[in-house]
Amino acid sequence: MDLLDDEPFVPLSVREGRREPFELTRGIPDYLLSSIGSWVGEWFRGPFMELSRDKLLQVCRCLRINAVGDSEQLLDRLGKMSVVDDGFTLDLVDLLLYLGHNAADLDGYLREVNHEYRVADDWRHLTRRVDSTAQEAYRRAVTPADHASALLSQAWEKAYSRHEDPAGAWDDACAAVEALLKPVVSPKDEKATLGKMKKALRDTPHKWGCALSDLDGRTGIQRFIAALDVITYRPDRHPTSEVAGPVNIEESRMVVLQAVAVVNWLRDEALYPVVGDV
Repeated sequence: MDLLDDEPFVPLSVREGRREPFELTRGIPDYLLSSIGSWVGEWFRGPFMELSRDKLLQVCRCLRINAVGDSEQLLDRLGKMSVVDDGFTLDLVDLLLYLGHNAADLDGYLREVNHEYRVADDWRHLTRRVDSTAQEAYRRAVTPADHASALLSQAWEKAYSRHEDPAGAWDDACAAVEALLKPVVSPKDEKATLGKMKKALRDTPHKWGCALSDLDGRTGIQRFIAALDVITYRPDRHPTSEVAGPVNIEESRMVVLQAVAVVNWLRDEALYPVVGDV
């Protein structure tokens, strides 16, 4: 069975309502710590259980840890840090994935405890677990190997990885939509912006057809524009902005999810020109 599609085990007592459902696992609780510790230890030891000092020193460099002591002392220190600091443990796990450690086993552990994190589809970092429908929509949107997919992948990682970047996620999501919208709305204008293209759609809607049906008094093209309106440029992107502070991660994720939907619509040709020159 594909681990990416596997659901976590639900005990009989929970299924029958005799026990409260398990909550999403956050951090590294005791019931997960030993498994994670063994997984981490496998990275540092060779086939004859000898410690690799090179790997230990690499981890110390990447995580900015003072490499004092011999190899056994260093490994012991990493273990003690993991016991007292869940954030450090997750950073260590994220790093080992990046370095190429066994992603399949780790993903299985995380899935079994319904952890807030899962192994990303590229097997190289941790990403927050999201609704399966949204996850599948994202996978579909980034399947073609093009510029829009690269931008949307960057946006998703910045929105859901351990290293959150709300502003970057927002900007990349907008850029991904722009990349697919320009050939349809403004193929002759390489500098066309979302704002300009939305204005063109509003001012001359007769130039485009839309696969969305008319609904609740709005035409399909009006509904498409309304979806685009969610993907505005980041409100704090200009130094003179009157916005109180930087964007938060929750709102940034909403923009990314909306961008996933619009990218899929554009890939399915939900918006198309009906005249030769738009």
